[in-house]
Amino acid sequence: MDVDGGKPKQITQELNAEFMGHTWSPDGKHVAYIWRQRHEKPQPDQETESFLVVADPDGKNAKTIVTEKANGPGRITMMMPDWR
Repeated sequence: MDVDGGKPKQITQELNAEFMGHTWSPDGKHVAYIWRQRHEKPQPDQETESFLVVADPDGKNAKTIVTEKANGPGRITMMMPDWR
């Protein structure tokens, strides 16, 4: 969310993505978010990969921290990140 303008701001360009959650760093200088692959025609045992990404508030300098694969689009491997 753009605090000054009050409008949502897209920070990733992934087109085949399903958003699984986000959190701001305690100092507000980074955002962590999880997304996973979204399949156009999912199959029961289709491999689906999830990604934990940390980026600047504007989406720049995005770095994938960890990925996890599951056998099937209905299996959730990561969601709702949190800072420690």
